[in-house]
Amino acid sequence: MAKDHRSPEPAVPADAHATAAERARRLFLAKLSHEIRTPLNGVLGMAQAMAGDDLNAAQRQRLEVLRQSGETLLLILNDLVGAAPAEREPAPPGPVSRPPTPERPPRVLAAEDNPVNQVVLRALLEQAGIEPFIVDDGAACVDAWRTAEWDVILMDVQMPVLDGLGASRAIRAAETTSGRRRTPILALTASALASQAADYAEAGMDGLIAKPIHVEELFSRIEAALDLTEKDALPSRTARR
Repeated sequence: MAKDHRSPEPAVPADAHATAAERARRLFLAKLSHEIRTPLNGVLGMAQAMAGDDLNAAQRQRLEVLRQSGETLLLILNDLVGAAPAEREPAPPGPVSRPPTPERPPRVLAAEDNPVNQVVLRALLEQAGIEPFIVDDGAACVDAWRTAEWDVILMDVQMPVLDGLGASRAIRAAETTSGRRRTPILALTASALASQAADYAEAGMDGLIAKPIHVEELFSRIEAALDLTEKDALPSRTARR
């Protein structure tokens, strides 16, 4: 009987298998979180927008049931994927919170490829007197940024053509080479696990707004971005005096 002279394949260390399994688990949970948060954004976002409408008592009670059910599902999702619950407490439906009124409405550029999320974002911002300019992908966002001045950019992460990370890097690189004022970029995404936030900061983003959108957080982050824009503008104003 002929002997098999082939060298045995080297054994894969057990810790390598464990590392691969953990990586696969994290990728699965991240995808699960993203895919559930996206439709939840439509449910909870429009519930908040409808809360600003003229509703009778019965309608407002039904809306509260809808909101509570959505928030409960979000808590279950956070427990399932191991994400820390948001620090904010969900507010009962009421008029949409309005950010402080500046001399003019903030110029908001938003990159969002999901049609439902576009409707939600526009509804929430318009109720606060903000008319966002919304594009469908990261490349279009970079083009829009080049052609106008913006106070803040709301950037989705998973988009066609160019994702939010690539778009943010492109804008930051162009700012560096051109000397143009830094435009605050806020990640507005359903990919909102703590492990992903560092990637957004590395790409040049200045903050994170998780989907489903909570209107208080949305306006709080925008207000902070506007403050950042104002502070960046002070040195140039002082130099012109």
